[in-house]
Amino acid sequence: MLCRAITKILFGLMFLAPDIFATEFNYNAAIEVASYENINHVANPVTSEYSEEVRAGFSIVENTENILANIDFELAIIDYEYDQADDRVDGFFDSRIEWVVYPSRLTWFLSNTYSQMSIDSLLSDTPGNNQDTNALSTGPDYQINLNRQNKINIEMRYDSFYFEETNADNDRVSTAIRWLYDRISSLTIGLNYEIELVYFDHDSSHDFDRSDSFISLDYKRGRNSLQLELGLTNITAQYIDDILESRYSMIIFNERTRASSISFEMNYAVEDTGRDLLEPSEVSSIPSAATIISSDLFVQEEYRLGYHQMFRNSNYQIYYTLSSSDYKNQNNLDQSGRMFSIEYSRELSRGSRLTLEAEFSTATYDALTPLREDDNYQYRAVYSYNARRNMNLDFQAISEERDSTVASFSYDDLRMMISLVYFTG
Repeated sequence: MLCRAITKILFGLMFLAPDIFATEFNYNAAIEVASYENINHVANPVTSEYSEEVRAGFSIVENTENILANIDFELAIIDYEYDQADDRVDGFFDSRIEWVVYPSRLTWFLSNTYSQMSIDSLLSDTPGNNQDTNALSTGPDYQINLNRQNKINIEMRYDSFYFEETNADNDRVSTAIRWLYDRISSLTIGLNYEIELVYFDHDSSHDFDRSDSFISLDYKRGRNSLQLELGLTNITAQYIDDILESRYSMIIFNERTRASSISFEMNYAVEDTGRDLLEPSEVSSIPSAATIISSDLFVQEEYRLGYHQMFRNSNYQIYYTLSSSDYKNQNNLDQSGRMFSIEYSRELSRGSRLTLEAEFSTATYDALTPLREDDNYQYRAVYSYNARRNMNLDFQAISEERDSTVASFSYDDLRMMISLVYFTG
């Protein structure tokens, strides 16, 4: 799989300018030891586990007139002392590249993400419940300037999604046409039409066609901004009735002072498991179940409120989220939940930092019998000590607890990690 992903990445980079790797290049290497009280998140753990990890990576940043690029790569080799989990090699690759072919007219876009994620969302996040995933997207953006206030954007994409264990591999071809009208310098109104053709590799999944029509509004003035979308989604698929569903979203951002801001987001849209597996919910990793029909469709509804405050040497942020997922076929994955999180970070001395995080979430699976309700608690503390100019010594502790109405899903786990990190840049 790794070879397949790298081949796709290199193929996508072939047409870009040859000097893309000529600018900022940084690399890092680390060794880490860790202990786990309950690595497999079972109700009654037998013994603790220990691991040794070696990882290395690099990052590339290009910012020129014709090329904008951010590339990150990391490879980790993990060995478990008592074999309660299989030794493994994890890879992470993330690239975002824009090639400006003709300024203000034609831009070619390429992104690729290779990482790991859960196989079954009904189970907890453990080493045995992970799979490799890869998402590739590439295509042109073409802009037609009608006059100073009116322009038309045409976006064409080819997307490819790969999942190691789940039968959700799929390829997509899409086109989006947007008419944008700059009413005033701070207000843009748009009419948008998007069409997407989805083809699944596995016989158990069914291809479908999707079209979205919606109006958009983008308002920015001073420290305030507002983004609105309102429209319809139409989906035609094999073996299921056609779907006509409304879609809407709103993002409000207010920078109250130069050091503080508040935001509110709401979203209601039809999604599908083939794409959304790479975009886990704020409340849990749904949808990511190996037992689902891979081309299943669901309605995702989410509301999120956030606050961010910065001080001279520290900052904190608070988020509260409500969400729900309603599946068309796999009702056992229907879920509603909420999450509250707070993060505090403080620079103690030059290059040394302390970060504290706390998160509480609930998840209710309404269609499961017996009814399942999970209360999840996570606490995380990270201290990063700048031992030398290019070397950090990191200490990390993570406490996780799940209290479920189904006793077999309840667990407690405490993880302690010490790592020595060398970096450039």
